[in-house]
Amino acid sequence: MLSVLEKKHGIDIDESFNMWQKLLSNLPSHEEQDRFLRQYYNAFKFMDEIKVDKVPKATSSTLIKIYETLIRKDANGIFQELHSKAKQYNLLIEPEKYPESKLTLALIDLERIGATPSYTFLLYLFSLDEINFVETDLKTSVVELLCKYYLRRNVTDSPNTRDLDAINIDLIEQCQKELKVNEALSFSFIENALLAGRGKPATIETLEENLADNLFYYNEGMARYLLAKLDETAHSREYKPDLWARNEKGLFVWTAEHIFPQGKNIPKDWIDMIGDGDKNKAEDIQEKWVHCLGNLTLSGYNSKLSNYSFSKKQSRSEANIFGNKIKIGYQNGMAINNIEFKVDGNKYALSNAPEWKLEMIKARNNLMVKMIIKLFAFSKDELD
Repeated sequence: MLSVLEKKHGIDIDESFNMWQKLLSNLPSHEEQDRFLRQYYNAFKFMDEIKVDKVPKATSSTLIKIYETLIRKDANGIFQELHSKAKQYNLLIEPEKYPESKLTLALIDLERIGATPSYTFLLYLFSLDEINFVETDLKTSVVELLCKYYLRRNVTDSPNTRDLDAINIDLIEQCQKELKVNEALSFSFIENALLAGRGKPATIETLEENLADNLFYYNEGMARYLLAKLDETAHSREYKPDLWARNEKGLFVWTAEHIFPQGKNIPKDWIDMIGDGDKNKAEDIQEKWVHCLGNLTLSGYNSKLSNYSFSKKQSRSEANIFGNKIKIGYQNGMAINNIEFKVDGNKYALSNAPEWKLEMIKARNNLMVKMIIKLFAFSKDELD
């Protein structure tokens, strides 16, 4: 592309190289560069100057053909376009770099959910002039909708991953038709086009079933995200642990902790408590319930809780430099450890439960699922 710019447009190769480096600075990794080029084409192929004959969708195998064609058509034009759109794309992939707002917070959430296929549609939407939006906060509302949509998709695996590119392309085409007719997009139009079109999501009942099952076993990432989300509902100016912090190796500081241990060799303390001394009963409960949300929390000291008895995990502490005890177990003050659930008419929380039995796992699991459903329902009608 750089040599074409020099030959056909008289642009100095050094100047072109500097512009190219600026473009790449918005796309930090090779994976993001490849994905940007694919999603750019899929987002704007409705335009005659972008569409390449016999290439309905960009894939890794068709990228060279697409961009060779576009460079031959207008190297300078496509270069300027990519440079401009890469800046917009950077907001999608690195929202934490930008001043905090409802929009950037929603984009951070979308990133954590793992909704990169949605960037095709968002690249299109964010390229439109604000005059094309009925609501002033349309972008934020749409990103929040996509958070709910992709959380449900990732938990239920519906729609299928292979269909997501086509779903986003179809959504863009519907928006283009709407703009030609009414000259503006509303949130209700986009919501209906997404939820009632070819990308129709799983029902809320299916979502509830999948959440209630051993979610950590089927999808560790979503289980961890939802544990963090439940805790974040209680965050304030005074209580706000960074549950997404990473250590020097790039690993999460806070990890999912199994209350009833997941290891094959169940400790005797746990056999006595959860299995009433019956090893087979304890193993059966472990197989059916150990990976459900009700048996999970987040901890920055996972390795120091390990297979200890419930009472030790609950009250575990560590001395600081002054010799004062710091709670690192379930009594550490985390909101998720203080979610109250009922068993036989009595209220308990992970931080104060006298024991950890199957009925407590079930009760906590049911409550957490209900809380998540309330957070991620598309509308109040779904809850009814």
